Amino acid sequence: SAAWRGVGYTEGGVNVSYEPTYGEVPVDQLLDAAVLFKSAMKVVVKTGLAEATLTNLIVAWGQKGTSLDSTLTGDPDASLAEELGIAGGQLYDQPVERGVAFIGPAPRSTGGLKRERVYHLRRALNVTTTAFDLKKDAATNIPVELRLLQDPYYSGKEYGIIRDRNVVAA
Repeated sequence: SAAWRGVGYTEGGVNVSYEPTYGEVPVDQLLDAAVLFKSAMKVVVKTGLAEATLTNLIVAWGQKGTSLDSTLTGDPDASLAEELGIAGGQLYDQPVERGVAFIGPAPRSTGGLKRERVYHLRRALNVTTTAFDLKKDAATNIPVELRLLQDPYYSGKEYGIIRDRNVVAA
């Protein structure tokens, strides 16, 4: 879809953390819990963006897309084509939600077909500190930690989906 924007390659893979929290009902007769119940849920995705572009900084810092200005005019430095405002925000601002998809290799199908795995995440927000190095002798990797929120309109798929799909040779 034209609404999606690629952020390029990742470095260090993609780590998906599925973190349920369970409460328990202990009983005297068992000296243990008789029942467990889910009391909280958290899903976090961590990766490193290998391409240190300004548009990737928008994702890493959780800024609005409007903080990037690609229409600079009248600048005496013709090489300056983009500018990212480091926005401070306002008290009680809500984090920017984005849909995110990661594509990587998947196990081959039972028929031997090459496949890829797609992680499609519906409501991803960066709510953690992001720090990266700018060094003359090393590539800049932008670490990203995204907290996922549920979308109640997708029953059974509230956080998103993981799909293995066949790769069709062009």
